[in-house]
Amino acid sequence: MKNTVLFLMAWLCVTVLHAQAPDTISFRDMMMHKPVPQDTAVILKDAFLQHDAVPTLGQTSQDMGDDVPDAVWDTLPPMASGYKWVSYRGKAQITDTGGTRNCNFFMVNRVDSIVYLNVSSSGIEIIRVVCTPDSFIYVNKLTYQYYRGTYGPLRILSHLPVDFQMVQALFNGDETKLPQHQKFSFEYSDYAAVDSTRSFFNAVTFKDLDRVISISATLKNIRFDVPGPTGIRIPEKFKELKL
Repeated sequence: MKNTVLFLMAWLCVTVLHAQAPDTISFRDMMMHKPVPQDTAVILKDAFLQHDAVPTLGQTSQDMGDDVPDAVWDTLPPMASGYKWVSYRGKAQITDTGGTRNCNFFMVNRVDSIVYLNVSSSGIEIIRVVCTPDSFIYVNKLTYQYYRGTYGPLRILSHLPVDFQMVQALFNGDETKLPQHQKFSFEYSDYAAVDSTRSFFNAVTFKDLDRVISISATLKNIRFDVPGPTGIRIPEKFKELKL
């Protein structure tokens, strides 16, 4: 159970898929993006000609290579903000002392209201989580268990100041609202232009040096201001977890 909560705490603030065994930034200051001054236009033009590196919609920093001048990155739109909804799908790789596991996930966030997370493996839903400012609901379809309550037990198990704002910040790449701790790191990377006005990260890595856990995730199908599913149901036969 402890390792399962560790996933919910890292990618929801921790790790899914010790799948409840039977016994159970480095990101080029995109958040601080500033327009390129007018007097750098000629320098930028020369950089493009020399490196053939004009960013296009959907192209990431990884696609363009490490030798592209920093000036080129200033042409990417600023980090997305001001949206009411955001959703995306992705793949996560969880590594700890027990080995490496993979899963897929789907996240929906209605800003300042609700975070919905669906975790699956081989096309089968394993875990569903719904967070609100006042509650945390977790349903495990492998073990027929659920938790419904406050964030208090999760703070104790994860040793992190977990609340709704932290969970929301984690999924939105807002590092200013994530805990600063030498044993934890959240690294967002591979920023890409979602459209002509905004960019968003395409990869994130969480590391817990104390427990030797690493979770790396890649994103796709990023959508803004498109409402998504946020419901959760607890079947009657499921047993409540006492954390």
